Amino acid sequence: MRGAGTGLPSALPATLALSGPTGESNTLTLLPRGSIACVADEEAALRAQVRLALDSGNTAVLSRSALAQKVATAFDGRCRIVDDALATAPDAVLFAGADERALAIRQALAASDGPIVPLLHVDAEQPGEAMRLVRECTVTVNTTASGGNATLLSLSESE
Repeated sequence: MRGAGTGLPSALPATLALSGPTGESNTLTLLPRGSIACVADEEAALRAQVRLALDSGNTAVLSRSALAQKVATAFDGRCRIVDDALATAPDAVLFAGADERALAIRQALAASDGPIVPLLHVDAEQPGEAMRLVRECTVTVNTTASGGNATLLSLSESE
């Protein structure tokens, strides 16, 4: 069940109204990050990773293996199984394993083009933070500068 125990609203995307001064409206929208690569050699850790990814509205991506198939089946097939989860350009990577492997993944992520991809340690003992798997979008509308008349904002100087 999304939202339960994650600190997130029960449905994403979710838009929250924020307080602001008179003449200004502020909203914060929380969106799933997208594709989350789950990398672990132990079943309990992989289950914790998939649970976190799915509970935060994301797609859990697993590298093809007997363990991945078993975990995906436990989550009613709501995971995407591919040959190499790290080769899918994930939006975040959840990892549990040896430090040497974590270093190799960090180096590969750093060498890749595109946005920065976080590598987060998540296993059965450290369930992770759901807020790390969402994107925040804020919108501020300020009509105070035009005396509260939004049509003045669209006028050009030549009019």
